[in-house]
Amino acid sequence: MNERMNIEELVRSKLEGQEIAPSRGTWSRILRRVRRGQFMRFDPGRFNVYYAAGILVAGAGLIALIQTGPREAQTEEGSPGRTPVPREHTAPPPAESGIIQVQPDTGDPSLREVAPPAAAEEGKPAAVSPEATEEAPGATPGNGTTGAKQPGIGREQALPEDADRKEPVHNTLVAFFTPSVTSGCAPLTVQFFNQSVNHLSVTWRVGTATPVTGENPEHTFTTPGRHHVTMTAMGEGGQTASFSQVIEVYPVPTADFIIEEGLPDSEGQPTYSLINCSTGAGSYQWNLLGEDKTELKGWSSDAFNPDLPVTPSERQASHIRLVAVNEYGCSQTAVRELPGPPDAGVPELIFPTAFSPSTTGPAGGLYSPHEKRNDVFHPLFDTEPLEYRLRIYSRRGVLVFESMDIYRGWDGYYLQERAAAGVYVWMAEGTWQSGEEFRMQGDVTLIWSDGR
Repeated sequence: MNERMNIEELVRSKLEGQEIAPSRGTWSRILRRVRRGQFMRFDPGRFNVYYAAGILVAGAGLIALIQTGPREAQTEEGSPGRTPVPREHTAPPPAESGIIQVQPDTGDPSLREVAPPAAAEEGKPAAVSPEATEEAPGATPGNGTTGAKQPGIGREQALPEDADRKEPVHNTLVAFFTPSVTSGCAPLTVQFFNQSVNHLSVTWRVGTATPVTGENPEHTFTTPGRHHVTMTAMGEGGQTASFSQVIEVYPVPTADFIIEEGLPDSEGQPTYSLINCSTGAGSYQWNLLGEDKTELKGWSSDAFNPDLPVTPSERQASHIRLVAVNEYGCSQTAVRELPGPPDAGVPELIFPTAFSPSTTGPAGGLYSPHEKRNDVFHPLFDTEPLEYRLRIYSRRGVLVFESMDIYRGWDGYYLQERAAAGVYVWMAEGTWQSGEEFRMQGDVTLIWSDGR
């Protein structure tokens, strides 16, 4: 302990009164140490490390925001999955839409303004004019020198690629045809003449029939009525056009008649009774024909049920012809062979083989002597029998009519209703004035003029 005190006193005695002068950089080092300690501690009144860190963070965020903004804008402009436009073809838009700003050529390549190229379509490179791809003398290709004419529009605005593609112009297609006739009697044959313009092919449809092809087809209509004919024409570029017309076909009447022995005329000459069974007609024409089927001069008639006298001149005829005509002018012809001349002077009853009752209702069936009526089934006779009975049966054996009066025939009605069209069996029996009995039978066809 004493030794320690001695050392301290020795040092104190040695250094007492001595002056130590620090070196020139000592104080600066001391101050730096002091300031460093203060900078690392948080002090609201002094700038320290915490303030510096906040400034750095804020600056980094600002820089990131500035750099991210253009990228997001570029992403919004292009649709996802599209190929980005090359950077050498992008440039700020011009000051005014559709106007290209061009600086006058002052000789300084740096003053030339290059307009942005226009893309032909989204996702495709813009069209570049040959003038814009030429480089100025002395320019180095690809080094970005403004003295070279960069790829762009130049003095003209580039057009999209599709602008050069013009839609094909096709000639106007016109469908039209004319028929040889537009109306007529069945069967009607019509030829159609195609008069279409700028067509490649045509298809025809007649009513619901299968379509047919051909330039000028021919068709025969057998069914009366209105038939629609449509032609469809095909042209260039898939063009189609249609044209329709109506062909009207008229019905044809049915001509038919029966030849029966008639009553002698006023001169006692035998006659033929012509029973008209035609349907659908309004007028009739009767004529005699020779063996070669040529028309003979002499007797003719336009009556519905005429009588043909058997005179020497009429005996030269071998056939008789009936022409039935309807309201449309359509006609049909029926020809029958004349039977041998009837015998005169022998009493007999002549019954028709067909008749057509009145469609207005029951008429009672009464007729006058020597009257020939096609709407009532009754016999023709020149001598009235003393006794007479007529019965008519259906094909099933049902008795539909009976009369004991020779001047009362069957009007075609059964129980005040129309009898069915068809064949019926008749039976007639009685006694002549001479006392001679007679018994006859046959069949008759009932025909309704309205076809029911």
